[in-house]
Amino acid sequence: MLKIFVTRVGPLFGRVQMSMGRLSAVLQEDLQGLRVVRAFSGAKRAKRRATRGQLTSCANLNLEVIRAIANNFPFVNLCANLGTIAVVGFGGVQVFRHHLTLGELIAFNSYLGFLLVPI
Repeated sequence: MLKIFVTRVGPLFGRVQMSMGRLSAVLQEDLQGLRVVRAFSGAKRAKRRATRGQLTSCANLNLEVIRAIANNFPFVNLCANLGTIAVVGFGGVQVFRHHLTLGELIAFNSYLGFLLVPI
């Protein structure tokens, strides 16, 4: 399921970054040429460059990413929690059998959390 999530959301993040890059480029050019725009009364032309369409497109892409995360993240979180339950359950049995100390179980579970959170 994690692979499906990554393959679906990964390209969306790329599209959002491209959209933000285009919008940032237009805004940067306008800010750098602000004196020229004012001198030649080009405010209307500059305003048309950063169109409402670009802003709407960027916002829609961001909403699409948020929807994809909202639809898939609960299942990913469930799988991670089931894994933690399995580790604590199996480790608890090992602690009761004196094959593992409680500190080792806690350390292993912490290391596992440090490993899985970035993923």
